[in-house]
Amino acid sequence: MQVIKQSDTNEDCAKTLASTENKLAEDANTSFIEEKSVKDRSPPKQGVKRVNGDLIPLSADVNLGDIIDSCPPHLSGADFYSLCSNAVIQRVEKNVSLLEKGEKTIEELNSDVRTEDFLSAMKTLVPSVSPEQFEQYKSIKSKIEKE
Repeated sequence: MQVIKQSDTNEDCAKTLASTENKLAEDANTSFIEEKSVKDRSPPKQGVKRVNGDLIPLSADVNLGDIIDSCPPHLSGADFYSLCSNAVIQRVEKNVSLLEKGEKTIEELNSDVRTEDFLSAMKTLVPSVSPEQFEQYKSIKSKIEKE
């Protein structure tokens, strides 16, 4: 099982997705990012995903492949992790707002992170490396792999 790490580039994330999609066809209990139940190892009722060790409950509408595709090509694994964390924060802030306004009770809230949370978090995301730096890193990686 491949897991996205903070050090992964956007390209690495896409490769992980592609290789895992092949595995998905064989094993319906496997997902792009390792699936776990919060309480036990049984299949999750909702899409709970593990991103670099942290569980993130995802709504059924979230397609991580589409999210990755909409990211800048020079986004690092750490940037993607930040995006996921900020999407969780977006969901929490929306839920707090609904509670404060009295529009929902705590029992009515759904903490699953939605596509809209990722899109909102993406608006403030600043990649940690420039496109030029990213190309330099790719060049270095290529040279090392050839040796």
